Amino acid sequence: MRFLDSLGITNSSEAAACASTSFKGPRASVLLVDDSPDNLLVLREYLKKTPHLVDEAPSGAVALAKVRRRKYDIIIMDLLMPEMDGFETTRRIRQWEDRCAEDHACIIALTAWALTEASIESHQCGADVHLTKPISSARLLKVVNAQWSRIVKQRARRIDPRFARPTP
Repeated sequence: MRFLDSLGITNSSEAAACASTSFKGPRASVLLVDDSPDNLLVLREYLKKTPHLVDEAPSGAVALAKVRRRKYDIIIMDLLMPEMDGFETTRRIRQWEDRCAEDHACIIALTAWALTEASIESHQCGADVHLTKPISSARLLKVVNAQWSRIVKQRARRIDPRFARPTP
């Protein structure tokens, strides 16, 4: 049995339906941050049928360096990493964005730590969304696509006020 099959990643109709309904339009730049190569592999597999451009960082320090060099629309952040954990990485990204970036990235905290305290702390350090592992491809893609759609609409409203409210 293949490694991905053992994690439940297959070409199921649920995953295919989710991929086929993904956001149409501009592509998001997505940064996956996780110290586990297996978790990065799973996330990359989940996102491979989307139009999004995916990059990876195996640590918080690498993620912070990458964010300082280029803009990411969405960052999927593991919270429990050695050295610089996802909480500290998220705080530092937000501090850097406040000083130097035009837009804030959407940070999706993704962790095996399922306690309420983790969700509260992830939001306090600047994460927009808190999800727990294990996560299905359908659930992750639904959240990523919803956040990307929100970002695109927000940018359109900033460029053209006619997009601010739907016409009656």
